[in-house]
Amino acid sequence: MEDSKQKVKNQYTFLEGKITYLRPLLKEDIRPEYLSWLNNPDLTIYSDHFRRWPTTEKDLDNFFENVKSPNHIVFAACCKTTGKHFGNFSIDKIDWVNRNATLNGMIGIPEYRVMHYFEVLKILMKYAFNKLNLNRLYGGTEIPGLPELHERLGWKVEGVFRNHHYRNGEYVDVIQMGLLKEDFLKIK
Repeated sequence: MEDSKQKVKNQYTFLEGKITYLRPLLKEDIRPEYLSWLNNPDLTIYSDHFRRWPTTEKDLDNFFENVKSPNHIVFAACCKTTGKHFGNFSIDKIDWVNRNATLNGMIGIPEYRVMHYFEVLKILMKYAFNKLNLNRLYGGTEIPGLPELHERLGWKVEGVFRNHHYRNGEYVDVIQMGLLKEDFLKIK
């Protein structure tokens, strides 16, 4: 008998886990719902990119036209059960000489946050280290609880940028984290 939660496999699937698949960001993903994610202050409260001024359709068109770059890889994150595009993740600022890059993500549909976020990180870490042959991933966060989640995946706190972002009338610290390939290989 077939499982009642049939898994959706998209024709553009590039990477996949048990509950999530990653595919290229498509022009049809740039839709009103996506625009609403970027303009929702509750979703972008910790985003350094989208919270300062409204994002327009023209902004999204420009973003999409420039999304493909050898130093910037963007994925649409989708649920295998529903096929729903729930967020975007990227490997950015790829330094091919020093073999490092940043890892970024945004989940626009809150119910997909916890389990899918954890799995997408694992998928992208494996891709970055085993396929792209990167040696280090890094990034910063001010989101409560996120450093602890990343530490469960082998990431290490490397420092703090004090008073780095301005939020709701005050400056807040950003915790800088990194993951080396050698540490990733130990936790596999």
